[in-house]
Amino acid sequence: MSSSAATDSWTTLLDDPDICEVGGEHTNDGVDYARFLAMVLLVEMEKAELPDYALLFEYLQDIAIVDSSSAPTKATLLQVKKKGKGNWTKALLCKNEATESGSGVAGEKGQDSSLTGEENGASAPAKKKHSPQLGARSPLGKLYLCVEKLSAIIETEGVFISNAGSDLKGASGSAVPAYSRSTLQHLHSEDLEYIRTKLCSELKQATLTHLSRLAVEQSRVIPASMRETVRGLLDEMLTEKYPGLPSVSGQLQEKLLAAFSACSGPPGAVNSLQDLFAKKGFTRSTFTALVSQFASMRTAASHLDLVIGGLKSEGMAYRAADKLRAEAGRLQIQRLYALSSGN
Repeated sequence: MSSSAATDSWTTLLDDPDICEVGGEHTNDGVDYARFLAMVLLVEMEKAELPDYALLFEYLQDIAIVDSSSAPTKATLLQVKKKGKGNWTKALLCKNEATESGSGVAGEKGQDSSLTGEENGASAPAKKKHSPQLGARSPLGKLYLCVEKLSAIIETEGVFISNAGSDLKGASGSAVPAYSRSTLQHLHSEDLEYIRTKLCSELKQATLTHLSRLAVEQSRVIPASMRETVRGLLDEMLTEKYPGLPSVSGQLQEKLLAAFSACSGPPGAVNSLQDLFAKKGFTRSTFTALVSQFASMRTAASHLDLVIGGLKSEGMAYRAADKLRAEAGRLQIQRLYALSSGN
């Protein structure tokens, strides 16, 4: 496939009726959870010092991670599900979601009362409106179909990720470990065959070529404490990578949340891969530019603290260093006063 044809394919997938879901409500807790989870993924990629990356929001699935913002060759599609209570069973993972016209209230026959509002369509507005032509309606069915479509362009894997664990069994027959990623091909044969049979029936396919590229993961990010968790991870990463930066993890978190929100929802007309990244993507260069804004905000006082801290680490007595800090601070205030008064 030529590069131009591949670019066209990226954009035409946005209108593919088999997988196209139109964004709806973007303020519920489930969507926020996906965005905070994206921040955790961003921190992991920054700490790994990847040469490049890009996050795409609500492109085929909730989050897509690609290895390049200019010429991607690998993608990971993440379907994010926040669950109120209980684990994911293989039946729930393969259960068809109700159509928009057939959705009811919590507790109706066929619905799982353990799902949160955005999963069940009960206590929160639906996140997405389903096309009547969708090729799949179960969580794993949708994920598989998106992986299959994007695999025609680049190497793609898909991950169903949730705060809740699963009742799936590993190859040995024991439960899959908590807070881990388990590929479907490494599940117990009974669970794998169940999923294969269900998806073959749903997708009307005799074989599932890309099933080995799907995985199920339990995230360590707990919805009730996701803000605190992410802020701590951001603070740790900033301290490690940008030691001279003031404490700005809280401000950075809010700016990331706003940026991710802006990348979500219908993108409008998209004519190229670059256009797609501009409207729905958050790249490594974008993150670097965002952090640089905070670096330019460093005050004279923080510069002074940095110098005094260096003197202490070089052996200067703490009391003498603190006295020097106080005197320098006094002179700094006097200078600022003189400048403001025009003297």
